[in-house]
Amino acid sequence: MKIRTDFVTNSSSSSFIAVTITKKDGTEIYGQASMGSGYHENPILYYDLKEEDIVKEAIDNSRTGIDLCHKIYTQILYDVHSVHDDLGEIRSIERFDDVSLINIVAIQEGSNGGKIDYTYDMSTKEGKYSLENVEWDYYDEFQEELITPMYDGIEDFNQNGEFEIKNGVLKKYKCDNSIVNVPDGVIGIGSIAFSYNSKIKKVCLPSTVKFIDVRAFSSCHKLEKISLPEGLECIGAKAFENCSALKEIDIPSTVVELGYKCFYGASELVTVKIPQGVSEIKGGVFQNCEKLENVIMHEEITKIGADAFTGCHHLCEITVPEGVTHLGDSAFWECRMLQKISLPSTLKAFHAAQIYYSKNVREITVPKDSKYLKVVNGGLYTYDGKKLIKCFAGQKEFTIEEGTLYIGDYAFYQNENIEKVNIPSTVKTIGLEAFYGCESLKEIDLPEEILSIEEDAFRLCTGLNKISLPKSLDIDLYDYFNMYNENLIVIRK
Repeated sequence: MKIRTDFVTNSSSSSFIAVTITKKDGTEIYGQASMGSGYHENPILYYDLKEEDIVKEAIDNSRTGIDLCHKIYTQILYDVHSVHDDLGEIRSIERFDDVSLINIVAIQEGSNGGKIDYTYDMSTKEGKYSLENVEWDYYDEFQEELITPMYDGIEDFNQNGEFEIKNGVLKKYKCDNSIVNVPDGVIGIGSIAFSYNSKIKKVCLPSTVKFIDVRAFSSCHKLEKISLPEGLECIGAKAFENCSALKEIDIPSTVVELGYKCFYGASELVTVKIPQGVSEIKGGVFQNCEKLENVIMHEEITKIGADAFTGCHHLCEITVPEGVTHLGDSAFWECRMLQKISLPSTLKAFHAAQIYYSKNVREITVPKDSKYLKVVNGGLYTYDGKKLIKCFAGQKEFTIEEGTLYIGDYAFYQNENIEKVNIPSTVKTIGLEAFYGCESLKEIDLPEEILSIEEDAFRLCTGLNKISLPKSLDIDLYDYFNMYNENLIVIRK
């Protein structure tokens, strides 16, 4: 069950999140945050509840009440926020040793109303949830501020009127110099602090900076270089979104989190090295980094999110680290020059949609000890051999292995070289757009045992001149074959 949940606000609604923590002695600590009408929030919750549970993940990975609240906001409810909150008591929790239950309720009121109710048992490490009306799409143009962790004992200060700084967080840069030296003592760069600045080319951050918040440098189109200090821990969602002149980024070894779409549209980036402390490459992190050629990933990474490398047109080869168990939807979508993918033995599933429009993939490798996937004669299959996932590009003739039951969605999608495919009698189903755009494919002989063909399976096979179908297969040829080819001969057998 795929869920795309936004909990946005519009002119006629409001939204809030409530957190109740029950301690082992039965006492409850309650906090909530609310948002009035007039704001539009970015979607951040996008996952499969049967495979992933980012609510559980947020709780498991939180060390304090502050950390929990921060993760609830950034991972569960909002991308960016303009809210009033009353979470003081929860933020005061320094450890979870004496906590029994955590309940999180997120509600969107009004005509677009929806609700998530989630309870997590700390003793059994199990969560229960309910969902109501949670499938909408809303996108924003501009946001104000993310709720950041609270820091005490840091005085406000200002330097020559250049910066607006509060509690150690640089809230706003007020000038238009091309080179910016952020003053020592700043611990964080606040959301949209430099956003849409059309003059900045270079930024130097002091060693005191611990985090860069949501959209801090978003759409700084002339920003070419930024020095990120050792000690930096978190780069927030969309922090460098559309920084189209940023040519290099040296991510410090101390960074443990790269936020959702944090380098989206940084089209001049060529090489990126992921620090050892980052365990997840989140959705869209390098999306539309068109010139990205080299990504160095370590083996502590366990997850690569949806659209993580979508639109990286110059990426020719990628090695998914051993240890990765989950690869998000469209992870390598439209990587036009991608030719080789090395998958780990730990990856539980791979789908051709993850390389949709990446039509030049000629090689996919999988370790022999994988229990989930295997490669046989130029094709990627599930380990049991029942499903053909992908036929590699560059082959003129391909023979599907005997025993295959299912030709998967997009298995031959836009394979421009394939002329002939030998289909065994064991095949029962041909998936969505399985042969879409195979312009060189000349003929297809479908086995009599085949039961179903999904929509657009043979759409735009413009070179197809002969197809043999079993009489028992009742389908609308217009929906599945290119009927505009006057030379196509259909044989019922």
